Amino acid sequence: MEIRRRVWWTIFVFDAGSRLTFGRPTLNLAGVNTRVPGNLNNQDLSIDLDKLPAAKDVPTVASSLIWQIKLAQISNITNEKLLQSRLPDLSAINELEERVLLWQKNLPPYMQAAFSEPGFEVFTAPRMILLWRSMHLRIVMYRPFLLDVIQRRDPIDLSNSYAGYSRCLGAARECIISIVGFWNNTTTHHGSLVWYAFYWLVTATFVPVTCLLYDPQHWEGPEWRQLIEMAQGVIDNFGALETTALRAAHIINDIMGLVPTTPDSTTFAMNEPIRMEFAELWNESWGDIVLPEARSTFESLM
Repeated sequence: MEIRRRVWWTIFVFDAGSRLTFGRPTLNLAGVNTRVPGNLNNQDLSIDLDKLPAAKDVPTVASSLIWQIKLAQISNITNEKLLQSRLPDLSAINELEERVLLWQKNLPPYMQAAFSEPGFEVFTAPRMILLWRSMHLRIVMYRPFLLDVIQRRDPIDLSNSYAGYSRCLGAARECIISIVGFWNNTTTHHGSLVWYAFYWLVTATFVPVTCLLYDPQHWEGPEWRQLIEMAQGVIDNFGALETTALRAAHIINDIMGLVPTTPDSTTFAMNEPIRMEFAELWNESWGDIVLPEARSTFESLM
């Protein structure tokens, strides 16, 4: 039964992630009575147990799954809010972010970002995937507010740190710095970890890309460009291990070619309609939509 619980909840975690990614309706857990797995190793289980032993307070094969489940439950609620309207209620989203931050605060030490004790290397990939997934969730929950500012052609006023678009940028910055820092400071890169890092780094990078497309002269433009360049260097490196990263790197390079580098750039006014179009559509399927547009547009400017 314990192994079955692990399987059921693993499927739930993957399902919740795909629903958030593709905007599918949230899975309703009403009536579900499947217990969360205990924090136990396989060696703690045997076929003749009358009841499960007490959960351990050390990392086990189930530790990552348990905390993934808790995050996926928040993700499901977030997805439901995002599907209810084009622009969700900010107070409701703020409450969900507080739940994510509380979840992060309650992580056991071996799942915290700063944990680096020797002997726990096997938990590096599960830990980083867990943390980056939470950053990605915060980006997605606040992304509609950034797109709304762009669609209304309002200024990106970062003096208001409580604004949804400010929080989206903050989560994206945190995610980029975390992934880039991890990549640059480690020599062994697990294959599955690279795939997740690439996916979430691209998602996070398109936030400052969008802002720079929308307002190249913004006072924080140099920092956005610095974040993008940091990410580009790592995405290029991902290409040796994940072929899709080469395609993503090409997309970002093409789009960044539309951004004027100086206020008096001759392309500033000329490509504004194109930049606005990209700024509004960046969250579409970049693999199928953005690449052809980016390539043809960029080539037309050369």
